Amino acid sequence: MAVDISWTGLFISYLCILIPILIHARYATGLVKPTIIAFVRMTLQLLALGLYLGFIFKKNIPALNLLWVVVMVTLTAYTIVDRSHLNLKRFFWPVLLALITTITIVDLVALGLVIGPESLLHAQYLIPISGMIMGNILSHTIMGISTFDTKLKSEKMVFQWRLACGATREEALAPIVREALVKAVNPMVASMSVMGLISLPGMMTGQILGGNSPDLAVKYQIVIMLAIFVSSNLALWLSLKLIGRATFDKYDNYKT
Repeated sequence: MAVDISWTGLFISYLCILIPILIHARYATGLVKPTIIAFVRMTLQLLALGLYLGFIFKKNIPALNLLWVVVMVTLTAYTIVDRSHLNLKRFFWPVLLALITTITIVDLVALGLVIGPESLLHAQYLIPISGMIMGNILSHTIMGISTFDTKLKSEKMVFQWRLACGATREEALAPIVREALVKAVNPMVASMSVMGLISLPGMMTGQILGGNSPDLAVKYQIVIMLAIFVSSNLALWLSLKLIGRATFDKYDNYKT
């Protein structure tokens, strides 16, 4: 078991926030208030989550576990569309469909074929693994979709020219999709290439702090990183395909 952290120790950790706050205050970045609000929200949300997950893990009701994953996926889809500054009514459902497809495939493989718990809906495995996958999908998909949207707007005439020359919708969007994928995935590839040399990964650290052997921690970290990489790429690609279709449909004169 990991050593418990006292409330005094937690308070000392919070005092360290003063360092970045003073830096941002000194240079008037405008991030002081958002930072404080973010940490307050984070604290309240995590405390509530801790109580809720304690209940879920104790009861371990499959339907309740699945419902929690559905909530995570739905909130992730909403956040992706909102932070990418897209029309929520138009693009929420395509992104949600992409995320549901991705998490279903990856969880079935990771939990059903690789880890193999007694039940695919076991709270101890389903919720943490799905949460890590969704967290990584969130950041990379926002980056990819934002790049896609910006590039499509700046190259609207080029896009229409490709269509006028006889290109299909997929062919016309291919260069834009390619750039979005590169921008979103390249940092992940760079991070994986030095994992274990520069940084000790989160899953591995958690396993070791929890008292498991480094060998087991390494196995879990490899499985999780593969799941994260596959899911981030798949979710982004599906989102771009579905968003591209919705975007394309705005140009009625270029429908195929």
